[in-house]
Amino acid sequence: MDLAASVPTFVIAVLLISASPGPAMALIMRRAALHGFRGAVPTVLGLEAGLYVWALLAAGGFAALVAASEVAYLVLEIAFYLAIAAGVARAGTWFRRPRIRRRLEAVSGTVLVGLGVRLAVASR
Repeated sequence: MDLAASVPTFVIAVLLISASPGPAMALIMRRAALHGFRGAVPTVLGLEAGLYVWALLAAGGFAALVAASEVAYLVLEIAFYLAIAAGVARAGTWFRRPRIRRRLEAVSGTVLVGLGVRLAVASR
C-alpha cells in the first residue's frame, strides 16, 4: 500500500478518534472553557506526554505485565484514583464554587450523554 495514499485516511481516523467523547476531551474542554486557549495548551501537552510515556512503557513490556497480573493492575488503579483524589482535594475550595461546580456538572453530563449515544449507535 502506498504511504501517500494512506495519509488522508489516517488523518481522518485520528481526528475522529481524538474528537470522540471521553475523559481527555472533557478535561480539554473544561480547561479551555475556564482558562481559554492558553490555559488548555498545557493540558493537551500533558495528556500527550502521558500517552507517550505509556507507549514507551508498553513497548518495554510493562503493559503486558499489567495485563497478566490482576494485582499489578489493581495497585495501579488504586496509586491513579488516589492521586486524582489528592489533587482534587487540594483544590476542593475551588471545585465547590457554584459556578465551577455547574460547569463541571455540565461537561460531565455532556460526556456521559455522548458516551451513551456512542454506545447506542455502536451496538446497532
